[in-house]
Amino acid sequence: MLKKSKVENFDYKKIFRYDKKSDSYIIDISIDIYGDLYNEWDFSPFKRRDLDSNLIEYLEESSFEIPLKHDLIINFFMPEEMKDIEKEHRSLIGLKNYFKYMLFRTESEIRVHNIRAFKYALIGIILVSISIFFQNYINKNLYLEILPEGFYVGGWVFIWEMFCIIGFQNSERKQKIKEYKRLISSKLDYIYYKEPFEKF
Repeated sequence: MLKKSKVENFDYKKIFRYDKKSDSYIIDISIDIYGDLYNEWDFSPFKRRDLDSNLIEYLEESSFEIPLKHDLIINFFMPEEMKDIEKEHRSLIGLKNYFKYMLFRTESEIRVHNIRAFKYALIGIILVSISIFFQNYINKNLYLEILPEGFYVGGWVFIWEMFCIIGFQNSERKQKIKEYKRLISSKLDYIYYKEPFEKF
């Protein structure tokens, strides 16, 4: 199984090794077999198996904690007797392909939400405009005065939703895009060892 520990008060300088030559932080992951990288409940062949959710979560959280100005090196430590070049190659390609897919999906989400934000802005402007129009033409009638106020409030609700999407939700997605691009460009490597072994 994937060996992973939760760390409170996360300090990447203390948790991860630093390679000064490449200005990269190193994420070390210990596994016993190649299958540890995959979902233990997925019994499909390696080519089609889903990656382990704990692995993905750990890599994403680690990448988030390490400033984007640094590159990443991801090392998988595994017993030498389990070495299989074909499985190694497939696992590394699968990991890269996963983050490429997440990059594509996040970019698609931004496009969809930009369209939604535009629609909200358009509806909001129309409702506020209707409110202004009614205020200019409706006589002092208590019941009719409520109508433009309803349009006005409703219009600003849609405009606020537009700002939430563009200002908050999409900013988080853009940060994820940067993280996924770095994970895609990170150096992945297997380091095989003979028992007993100290990584560092």
